Amino acid sequence: MAKARSESELSRLCSFDYVFGQILHPFFSRLDDGRAFNASYSLGDALRAAFAIYSFKAASLFEFGRLTQAEEHNLASVFRIGRIPSDNCLRKLLDGVRPAELRAGFGRLLDHLRGAGLLRR
Repeated sequence: MAKARSESELSRLCSFDYVFGQILHPFFSRLDDGRAFNASYSLGDALRAAFAIYSFKAASLFEFGRLTQAEEHNLASVFRIGRIPSDNCLRKLLDGVRPAELRAGFGRLLDHLRGAGLLRR
């Protein structure tokens, strides 16, 4: 059973900055990128871009690609994306990722939330 946590500790553990910085970003960065090391975009950048598309609630990859300069700055600073792949490049990169590899990251996220006492099995 998870120990009781203060409201401020729960707020910190469930903040976007903590969850993304401590759980998702490291997970995305560690996934095996079996492509050549001279690839134009890293798999981590592609995964972070896909997560950003979901977070921004963009209706399409095309809409996401039409971001303002301020939004692009947010992508770099908040989502730690080095270079944003084009929609075709993003599709091609993500098509090569096995769903089982991604499930492990979401398992880590669920474990974190259970450990914080926010979810039960």
